[in-house]
Amino acid sequence: MKTIFFTIALVCASCVQYHPKKVETPEVTSWKNKEEVVATGPPCPEKWWEIFQDPQLNELEETAMRQSPTIQAAIAQLKNAQAVYGEVRADQFPSADLFMMAQRQRIAKSTAGQLGAVSAGQATSTSGSSNLSFTPKDLAAPPSPPCPPSPPTTGPVEPTASESVAPAAAGTAAAAVPSAAQTQIPLHFSFFQITPEISYEVDLWGKYWSASKSALMQAKGANEDLAATRLFLAANVAATYFQLCNYDANIDVTQKAIISRTHEVELNQKRAEFGVATNVELREAQVVLRGAESDLEDLKRSRNLTEDALAALVGMPASIFQVKTNGIIPKAPPIPAGLPSALLQKRPDIRRLEYLIESARLDVGVAKTAFFPAVMLYANAGFESNAIHSLFKWQNHVWQLTGTLLQNLYDAGKRSSAVKAAKAKYKQSVANFLQNVMTAYQEVEDALYSIEAAKKRHAIREKELFESDDLYKLSSLRFKNGVENYFIVITAEQTYLQSAQAANDDALQAVTATVQLIRALGGSWQDT
Repeated sequence: MKTIFFTIALVCASCVQYHPKKVETPEVTSWKNKEEVVATGPPCPEKWWEIFQDPQLNELEETAMRQSPTIQAAIAQLKNAQAVYGEVRADQFPSADLFMMAQRQRIAKSTAGQLGAVSAGQATSTSGSSNLSFTPKDLAAPPSPPCPPSPPTTGPVEPTASESVAPAAAGTAAAAVPSAAQTQIPLHFSFFQITPEISYEVDLWGKYWSASKSALMQAKGANEDLAATRLFLAANVAATYFQLCNYDANIDVTQKAIISRTHEVELNQKRAEFGVATNVELREAQVVLRGAESDLEDLKRSRNLTEDALAALVGMPASIFQVKTNGIIPKAPPIPAGLPSALLQKRPDIRRLEYLIESARLDVGVAKTAFFPAVMLYANAGFESNAIHSLFKWQNHVWQLTGTLLQNLYDAGKRSSAVKAAKAKYKQSVANFLQNVMTAYQEVEDALYSIEAAKKRHAIREKELFESDDLYKLSSLRFKNGVENYFIVITAEQTYLQSAQAANDDALQAVTATVQLIRALGGSWQDT
């Protein structure tokens, strides 16, 4: 019989579990934009930002990992998920409690009198020669010897109340049956109890097992969320730092242009004083100088805003945070080849969604267990007495065993709706997973293409920068020799300045795209 019962329970538990079709992910064998992918490349360590070989960037990343409130919040979320798992897992085991009670009570005299009258009536109907005394437990004690009644001997004598119900009848009946006044009810009584208790809900259908596994998946997902937060923060710190380097590089170019244009203003002023040049050329030189000075202030403003943003990322107040870069944007390292399918194992946000899918699947099973009866076992054992000094005597021990079975018969579709909601949540988690996979492939393709385009533009900009610098030098020399007018010099100088800033911007885009690629690959382009 037991074997049949457990077999049925096992079959029901297996039916409760939800087993949908396996989630199919798209198979990709190669990258579309792979011109920048080489056969071999530098290794990408766990601290991937070290490949840029910038000590200041390394220090900023370490500070961010220690101090960023974003990381602290993700750590707290992980601890919360782990605590929830421990809380849910505990439901699989019995619960033990200790119940202790001490009670002291006084009843009203009128109540005691009424109870005495009732007791006298009961004594008359039961036996004409019995005398009853009352205890605090049930207000009735075993019969005592014939009159006169003896006082209680189980404890100190309590104040009592007596009340006559009716005069005694003549003859032997009056002598045999005590009056209500002879039935003494204590006004004060005590009660003490100590009973350890154990309760346990038998997990026949896997309700608490599934809930525990679901909470475990949530905790693992929170751990991956922490890793994703760290990766995202590290990428933002690196990109913002490189942006700061780009501003410093452009500030340096603009400051050099201001120095050059200041000299040109002085030269045109002298030329105007000697009548060699007109005031138009002088004013044009001054206008161009003011434009460069305005550009410098705008660059400084953008740099300060970027520095403040970097301070927030690393977890420091902007008022006390300062970063001085060397104005050199590091070069993007070559990207070695890798398998696209590795994204599913490397990206922490993808792994997190996989855990959430499993958690949602288990939650469907938890919802389905509501259709089956709940079996509860309860047991307690201990002592109870009306006197503290006799509480732990063996004759005062008590125990109780209880088993209950609860089966819901009608709930207006509540359980069915809960199962439908759990299945819908599962489908939503699958859709979110697939969307993130598509986004991951898109981010890799975009990053590869951005790296390729930025490097090609930067190579062109370097040639343009060399040619514009040569044009500016020739134009300046011809102007000084009186062969060219000053407007040719201004045009050549502006072309050189724009080429220099564009070259810096292309270098920034290349290194920023490399950071985006590393983030899209899950923090590393290595297989392990």
